[in-house]
Amino acid sequence: MDRYQELMDLTSDQFADQYRKRLRKYLSNNFDFSKLPQEQFGFVFCGGRLNFVNVSTVARVLQGVKKLLRDGGVFMFSYNDGDTANGANLAEKHTRSFVQKSSLISLCENIGFEIIETG
Repeated sequence: MDRYQELMDLTSDQFADQYRKRLRKYLSNNFDFSKLPQEQFGFVFCGGRLNFVNVSTVARVLQGVKKLLRDGGVFMFSYNDGDTANGANLAEKHTRSFVQKSSLISLCENIGFEIIETG
């Protein structure tokens, strides 16, 4: 899912044809998961978009993705960790959002995610 079809196509074109045929691509500008099949995904990856949104949007995305995942499903994502000096610096320069890892872990657990690993 992305805002731009071209970016999804560029990404999927990097994989073998057999894998590409299994991908399902969806366009969305505002993290609208309503058109996606609920409780059907084993793995959801969000690479980059959460680095630029506030914590309330991150919470909304987490709640939406939780509804997409089947039992045992995994959500892997990146974010700008405001608990680190580099993350705080990027937020102060207005190049990334400010989301604290310490708060994010609690948020994930409250929504019902089990934290497997953090980086």
